[in-house]
Amino acid sequence: MDVNNEKKAIIELQGICKSFSVGKRTAKVLKGIDLSINNGEMTAIMGASGCGKSTLLNIIGCLDVAESGEYWLKGKKVTGKSQKEMARIRNEIFGYVIQDFALIRDDTVLENIRIPLDYSKKKIDKLRIDQLLKSLGLKKLQKMRVSLLSGGEQQRTAIARALVNDPEILLADEPTGALDSKTGQEVMNILREICNKGKTIVIVTHDEKIARQCDRILCMKDGNI
Repeated sequence: MDVNNEKKAIIELQGICKSFSVGKRTAKVLKGIDLSINNGEMTAIMGASGCGKSTLLNIIGCLDVAESGEYWLKGKKVTGKSQKEMARIRNEIFGYVIQDFALIRDDTVLENIRIPLDYSKKKIDKLRIDQLLKSLGLKKLQKMRVSLLSGGEQQRTAIARALVNDPEILLADEPTGALDSKTGQEVMNILREICNKGKTIVIVTHDEKIARQCDRILCMKDGNI
């Protein structure tokens, strides 16, 4: 086993399969995925719409479970864990960023950022929240309602919310998909900076320009990598 933490696998999947029922038909979305992602790595999962990349990200993030195959996270087996254990893993290890931001529009930036703390046992760390606000350029916007923010400001708020619990792994599903190219690049610069500080980041995208900025690109087609 490699003792260099930067090269140690933090996510390992073997033979992951997943199907969905559509009427009387069963569609096999993931067809025996084998995958290893290293600690501190920024990985892009690319593919056309419907290839299974978001389903794969949901399984990695313990938001969904595979029908078959095995999943190890930080060297420990995730496969077969109870719903309670899966919820604990989600709260303690993962942060999530999605394309449409999933913010509460009538709440302020600060209120949105603090939401994950309501679902964890961690105390509110005012210093960490203040550092996130400063580092993401949200300090002056913290009391503003989300509905008044630009797309880039909303995505920065979503990133701050994903980081407030200090997760080890950040999962981003089309994080630039709803943004113009300039704002999207600003978001990618933020994600790169976060990765450089030691976080593991997995990005799902169909944008080759975005994928090329990652350390590694995995291409999905018809449920396979």
